[in-house]
Amino acid sequence: MKRTIVSVVAAILVASVAGAVTYSGSLSTADGGLIGTSSWGSNSDNLPTTLAWTVSTDDTMAVWHYSYAFQVPLLASHPRDEIQYVHLETATNVKASDIQNLQFGALTPAVLDEVGVLKKRGIMPENMFGAQLVHSERTEDIEGGQEGHIMTWTFDTTKAPIWGDFYGNGVDPNEVINAGFTKNDVDPTDAPSDGSVMNNLLVPGPTGSTPPPSPPPTPGAIPEPLTMLMLSLVAIPLAKELRRRCSK
Repeated sequence: MKRTIVSVVAAILVASVAGAVTYSGSLSTADGGLIGTSSWGSNSDNLPTTLAWTVSTDDTMAVWHYSYAFQVPLLASHPRDEIQYVHLETATNVKASDIQNLQFGALTPAVLDEVGVLKKRGIMPENMFGAQLVHSERTEDIEGGQEGHIMTWTFDTTKAPIWGDFYGNGVDPNEVINAGFTKNDVDPTDAPSDGSVMNNLLVPGPTGSTPPPSPPPTPGAIPEPLTMLMLSLVAIPLAKELRRRCSK
């Protein structure tokens, strides 16, 4: 009986900790999370440049799935090939082989050009180690409506998320960086979470570490399954004692 109870308690505790994890966030020139030049910073239609991401893993926490969407305003003078390429920061030990199942959306087809040190250019404040994703010049953009061009990409990796930087380049003179990308900056070491930390985004980190455990319950609060189990542990011997006394 004791061994069974211990097994049940262990199973409940494991179930309360394990489970799928998903983080999502976004940055925009509208709220200052992104800093852009020319029409990517401001335009006559007040359309923002935006970057959104979702990072998730299942309960095994062995593989992380990354998804990004980069959207820029449409320019009448450049109706095609508006987005040329983007730089996504990664930890310095990430290799091209670590990026698996890479897929791009149909709106702006692209390829993974390289993973390594990406040289400073334009408004980039310094070199960046990361992945360069280049728009396929042989493929015509499909317009994303009045809002402009959209470039999406997804991939899987064993690398757990950390906070990092981003750079996007378009038809001159359009460029954009996240506001947290500054010269000699130190990226936040906060645990992954929804939203953004200091105008940074989630990118592949150096290890396959799992996210931090859930915070402990509020003092005095007991998860409902454990409450029922503890009540049963008290009720069983109490019922036996009452039955013994009644039989006398």
